[in-house]
Amino acid sequence: MIRVASVILGAWVALALVALAWPDAVVNLDQALALPGSPHCPFGCDALGRPLGRLIAEGALTALIIGTGTVLLAGTAGVVLGAGAALVGGWLEQVVMRITDVLLAFPGILLAIAITAVAGPGRMTIIVALSITGWTGYARLARGETLRLRESAFVEAARVAGAPRAAILYRHILPNLLAPVTVQATFAFAGAVIAESSLSFLGLGDPTAASWGSLLAEGVRHLRAAPHLSVIPGLVISAVVLALNLAGDALTERFDPRRETAAGQPG
Repeated sequence: MIRVASVILGAWVALALVALAWPDAVVNLDQALALPGSPHCPFGCDALGRPLGRLIAEGALTALIIGTGTVLLAGTAGVVLGAGAALVGGWLEQVVMRITDVLLAFPGILLAIAITAVAGPGRMTIIVALSITGWTGYARLARGETLRLRESAFVEAARVAGAPRAAILYRHILPNLLAPVTVQATFAFAGAVIAESSLSFLGLGDPTAASWGSLLAEGVRHLRAAPHLSVIPGLVISAVVLALNLAGDALTERFDPRRETAAGQPG
């Protein structure tokens, strides 16, 4: 299954790169709602006669930019806050964890809807909105792993040698968080794709660029005359999210220390 996931994710990145070089879609009302298979629109056309394939590629670029930005921003903030709080301990750890609990009490998508509705639609707005709640998962993961790592021999040796906390964090703790954070980021990427599509479906996405969610919303209005406008973007979203989850499962198995221990035991 990891090969299938790799193919799907590779196709997603390729589509995004193609969208950068592909000329803007031209309105052609003569081809409005054309079904798949027409000479000018192999995947069909939307209500303005624009090729659906071109719009799907642009939506791939939008999803890739927002997903990558959200994972980088939320992941960096969450790992630094979670690991730093666990290493320092005391009141700082309590404050960070209580803020995390408060944010986890709010549905992330509802908070993102509120933020984008107030701040206005746009890629950066969506990235910030999704990161405000998205960092909490990384923080809890980083805190738990840091609590385990700070009792290890190499961290104790660095502490006895007089290394400052910042040096222990960046030289000893963060490198050992790479594997679990990578797994977390893979699943979070899938969540970001769904969230971005949901916001665009509701009309809160970037109005200057096509999105899989906005294409899906347009397809709902023409479901009987042009079902491909809903079916194709829906299948693309499902395939990408499935591939990201399969990749996350594969990474979980690869980095799971219990799996290695079990494999090393005599039968």
